[in-house]
Amino acid sequence: MNPTARLLAILALFGVTRAAAFAIPFGGTGYPLGHLVINDVTLYGQWSDLLAAGYFPADDPMWQYPPLAAPLFLLGRLWPRYDIGFMSVALLADIAALVALLVTAQRRGIWGGAWLWAGAAGIVGPVFLTRFDVFPTAAVMLALLVSHRSAISGALIGVATALKVWPLLALAAMRRSQLPAALSAAAAVLLGTTLILLFIYRSQALSFLNGQVERGLQIESVAGAPFVVAHALGAQLNVPFRYGSMELDVPGAGLAGALATGIGVLLLGWLAVLRLRGRLDSVPGPDVAFTAVLVSVVASRVFSPQYSIWLLGLAAVCLATPHTRMRWPAALICAAAVLTQAIYPPLYTELINGEAFASALQVTRVALVVAACVLAIGSIVRRIRISPGQQQRQPV
Repeated sequence: MNPTARLLAILALFGVTRAAAFAIPFGGTGYPLGHLVINDVTLYGQWSDLLAAGYFPADDPMWQYPPLAAPLFLLGRLWPRYDIGFMSVALLADIAALVALLVTAQRRGIWGGAWLWAGAAGIVGPVFLTRFDVFPTAAVMLALLVSHRSAISGALIGVATALKVWPLLALAAMRRSQLPAALSAAAAVLLGTTLILLFIYRSQALSFLNGQVERGLQIESVAGAPFVVAHALGAQLNVPFRYGSMELDVPGAGLAGALATGIGVLLLGWLAVLRLRGRLDSVPGPDVAFTAVLVSVVASRVFSPQYSIWLLGLAAVCLATPHTRMRWPAALICAAAVLTQAIYPPLYTELINGEAFASALQVTRVALVVAACVLAIGSIVRRIRISPGQQQRQPV
């Protein structure tokens, strides 16, 4: 395919998938229960009313966002309709990520990442532009695409972390020699934005921490899969709505969540030690960051549909990187995201009720993500087992 035709094809794919993502939440498209995904945007609009009046929604258990999220929620108010405004701002962040991938692809001659991100909204489904997660994901993608510039990359990671907590893991992409500059820049941006918003909103700006600590095990989580299977086989399962998700309120759920978290902490600690010892310097930075986020998702007590946006964004950067070994994990994540779209919103009630087909889809979804995580970790292990003299230093 000649360069012009390829660019036009990528832009066409992006346009079609984003048009669908924009239209489905407003109904009339035939997408099963697609109108339900707009509920979160309605909630964002209610939060923006409080934020505009000078208050954080500190008493709302569904508020789980760091301080810098506030200005982005307010931007949707610039449009006559908040729902269209919020989705338009999300689309701008989405476009910025695509442009960065296209520029990188033009320079490196590697187009897989641009293709993946162009189709991402079709893979994830209508939650793509109706959730906040596009913003931190786009910031992390930009950070990883300029990771050769430590301070700039670190500053972007700081911005992303001030929007959501998980982007802090992207620092795993930095080589040991880059860490001081990247960490300093990330800390400066994170501290600076937090202090500014603390000055405006006082202690309410840190209210999101309470919701993070008190969350239980979500039915969609990896650790929740055994309970989903048991429910499908006839066991009773209490699934109340708490902290913005359907949580498992059954004996053993707390222990399962704690075990998953413990394993995740150990694996992330292992990656941190390898990074600090310089053992990962020959591994492409995006591969390491993608692996770290995969581990955190698998170990998390929550695995909402929008988490697919994080993983696809990082996978797209990997596929835009020379010498990546994340093609198979990326493919598995794409398959898992398609299953996630099949479950939510069309079959979510059936999953809660323990119906066999929806439960099988959920277990398969979880298995695909776990397999992607295992393959990603395996790739890291194989590379660090090669002796330093045999390793070829590869670009980040």
